[in-house]
Amino acid sequence: MKYPETFAYFYFRGFDCSPDKIGEVLSLNASESWNVGDSWTIGDPNRKRKESCWKFNATQIIDGDFSSNVHMAYLLEILEQRESKLRDLPRGCGIGLTYVVTRYHNNIYIELTPSMIQRAAALALRIDYDVYALGDAE
Repeated sequence: MKYPETFAYFYFRGFDCSPDKIGEVLSLNASESWNVGDSWTIGDPNRKRKESCWKFNATQIIDGDFSSNVHMAYLLEILEQRESKLRDLPRGCGIGLTYVVTRYHNNIYIELTPSMIQRAAALALRIDYDVYALGDAE
């Protein structure tokens, strides 16, 4: 992993079907997906996944822009185009956007505009921030 790093992704997790089915419903190719019981790709190979997950990463298109607004706006646009398809996904599963930031300093600024919050809410998306402040670069 390179630092600093910033990326965002859409996730759908906790489903009982093949991850390929989620991609078919959304007409998107997953950046990453797994089923319950699959081995983790990092760390202990005996550690198993506890739930299924399908992810679409915004950095497939956006690279080098550290703005949360750019990444989230891109994902929201893609998902708004598929609003009716989102309704076709299995119910009772986790669905949302995650923005990940890894920096060497502790001053990390994250902005999400009111319109983006409204757009995410209209799609019933959860918004998660995963932030890592590594301290000073050496």
